[in-house]
Amino acid sequence: MFVSIDDYYDVNFYNDSLMALEENGVQFTEHILFKDKIPKFCIELPREPVMIHYNVVPLEHEKYLVSKVIPLDANSSVTLYRKKVDFGKGIRPVMYLNDALSSIEVGKYAALVDIKSQEEAIALSKEIPLRIYFLGKYLNRYKVCLITSDYFIPKLKPSQILLELSKKSSVVRFEQDFNFKILQRKDRLVKFSKTPYFENGVFFKPRNLTNPRFITF
Repeated sequence: MFVSIDDYYDVNFYNDSLMALEENGVQFTEHILFKDKIPKFCIELPREPVMIHYNVVPLEHEKYLVSKVIPLDANSSVTLYRKKVDFGKGIRPVMYLNDALSSIEVGKYAALVDIKSQEEAIALSKEIPLRIYFLGKYLNRYKVCLITSDYFIPKLKPSQILLELSKKSSVVRFEQDFNFKILQRKDRLVKFSKTPYFENGVFFKPRNLTNPRFITF
């Protein structure tokens, strides 16, 4: 379940609550709800919290959630620690746009594609000297990569193109649509502060990212 406490408590209380969850061994993930004009931080929990006020995110609103960026090192942990400014309209983009999604230029092409093997990604990056970000494996089916140029399209099968960014859409809407239309809310895009990528035939992996789901095909 997804809950938000932003209507009742300040950022300091939110951070203290996350610390308490960690200390008590409760599994959770952080997300941001872009449903209304005022976005809200949300926490995915295995059960309802007790002793605090909270709002449950209605099922029909879950399609408006995007994941918070997960830090991989001490510097990014400091940057991505929620601060007083990260409330409502003041939420910093770095909290929900990692290096991969931040590489998408306004009005330019971008797509999330299913590249079947590491060998295919290496070959593509040799042929087209542009970065291909690897965002991980989803639903035991998709090996999701981000491309930011349509130069790749002739090299891919139509079935490999999962979702293209509409020129009228924001990057936030791009992620929301991917979670809702492609993953169908059975999973959600996971974003780290540093993303594995292919460039010039080489696969670069962040040093502190060890989860096989996000570094192996």
